[in-house]
Amino acid sequence: MSGGLPFRRHLRMTPLHAEVAMESRTNDWIERNGFTMAGHLDTPETEVFARYHRATLADISSRRRYRIAGREAMDCLNRMVTSDISKLEEGHFSPVFFCEENGLLVGEGSLARIGDTEFRLFTEEEVLSWLRRNSTGFQVHAEDVSAEGAGLELAGPLAEAVLDEAGFEPLRLLLAGHAQTRELMGMPVLVLRHVGDVFEFWPEEDDAVPLWRHLMQAGREAGLQAIGEKTRDLVRIDRGAPRMGTDYLGALSAVSHDHVRTPFEMPGEINVDFDKPVFNGRAALRRMAVKSAGHRIVALTVDDARDLTFAVVCKGERQVGVCTSFAFMPETGQYLALATVEAAACSAGDLTVEAEIRRELAVWREKLPVRIRPRPENR
Repeated sequence: MSGGLPFRRHLRMTPLHAEVAMESRTNDWIERNGFTMAGHLDTPETEVFARYHRATLADISSRRRYRIAGREAMDCLNRMVTSDISKLEEGHFSPVFFCEENGLLVGEGSLARIGDTEFRLFTEEEVLSWLRRNSTGFQVHAEDVSAEGAGLELAGPLAEAVLDEAGFEPLRLLLAGHAQTRELMGMPVLVLRHVGDVFEFWPEEDDAVPLWRHLMQAGREAGLQAIGEKTRDLVRIDRGAPRMGTDYLGALSAVSHDHVRTPFEMPGEINVDFDKPVFNGRAALRRMAVKSAGHRIVALTVDDARDLTFAVVCKGERQVGVCTSFAFMPETGQYLALATVEAAACSAGDLTVEAEIRRELAVWREKLPVRIRPRPENR
């Protein structure tokens, strides 16, 4: 018998797996994009408090990254995405949607302009084959570089204080929307700054562990705490940010188009520029723009601290939507959720969710009032 494993390993470990495991007090692990990721490293209450009142560090290496480079990279990307990439300056990044010919979302993500002819696309979905298929005829090359490095997220109101202690004071000058490669500890690291004191670091694989250890050591006095994906999901839900594969499906993976969204049904800014030349789905999206969207992805709040699960959104006795993500916020004693709801019902109010409540062996259902809440932009 050979000395190899008697099974094929389907999940991979990130370059930071061992460091994250050392911070874990729970041994709670989940799967994300084919990687083993921490769920919670400590209690949910402790992690949430650190994220909103101090500073946190997280492994985000499971996020997919694509390099799109070549003389015609900008023209190629302008054909793929709904916004005007020619306005994206070098050293900046912006959210993007990319659609198929019927205007249905293939995916979304963040697109960073690294150089004059080089871009990085960060997404939750595997879209390499779609990128290559849609780059035919352009002098451009698209490749998956997810395995070439690692990702760290430093976030929270004391994130800048951690940067100061780490000797990275110049990063304070980065404004939200900037994406620049900086020398940190003698290592080249791509740094992205988001709204709400959120910094992403994308070092090369061998540099990830030294950077993680340095930040953890520097941030001890500021109360820096490592957190897992479940707390990051709660923050995402609190921000009203849907996740593909959870809150909606992409056009390439959905069996039914009823589960695929368009840019006009997504929360936040509608990032579609009809003033630029032809792009994927332009004609279909222009037709959609003159009529109201059928559904909306909205953020909900349920005032109840009991142990609940809920999925159905109702208007009276009629089902008008489905909850796709929900999480309990320990600090407020509320449930936060994302849901796809009929657009007409969103403006009418008086919505309820059908909740399932379990106590020992008993199970019963209640309809609880729910509020649609505005999407905060500063978190």
